[in-house]
Amino acid sequence: MTKNKLTLIHRLVADKSSEKIMRTISRKPSAKIIRALVKKNGLSSTMIARITKIEPSNVSHNLGILRRAGIIKTKRDRRNRFHFLKI
Repeated sequence: MTKNKLTLIHRLVADKSSEKIMRTISRKPSAKIIRALVKKNGLSSTMIARITKIEPSNVSHNLGILRRAGIIKTKRDRRNRFHFLKI
């Protein structure tokens, strides 16, 4: 396991809302999205859908769940939104 992954796991466990976060990342689509963002941070929803082979509507839904749980952040650049892990 890489240092970044371990750092993320340690931060999640130390957080007060870790139970909610752990439930969120235990969902298969969310876990696939997190893996894609660990490999290459700053991906658009379309790129995440291509990499993970998840339907774009499901990617958007799971990104919203991850955002509300505080696992990812989203930055907008004109018409595009890019998603980043909060490490």
